[in-house]
Amino acid sequence: MRIAATADVVQKGDARNVHLPSPSYWPIVIAFGLPFIAYGLIYSLWFAVPGAICVIAGIYGWVMEPSVDDEGGHDDHHEPDHGPEAGTEAAEPAGSEEEASLVD
Repeated sequence: MRIAATADVVQKGDARNVHLPSPSYWPIVIAFGLPFIAYGLIYSLWFAVPGAICVIAGIYGWVMEPSVDDEGGHDDHHEPDHGPEAGTEAAEPAGSEEEASLVD
């Protein structure tokens, strides 16, 4: 039975093509209302009313929040920086001088 090598199963450590949602405070608002609902269900339904309002407002706010952070919480769509030498490599044919000297 062959066991996979570590190099075969691990992912690269670079953070390319990682998509994260924009940061939001609405999940905290929802989490704040849930204990009020639970307490209201146990003791008195009047305690559940503010919790339900808080949860409904949190869900509404979270759904209506823009999906992309305009202030730049993280930048998913940036081009890699090639530096000043980026244009010179494309102008030369692949393996020009070194390959020609090996052939001779």
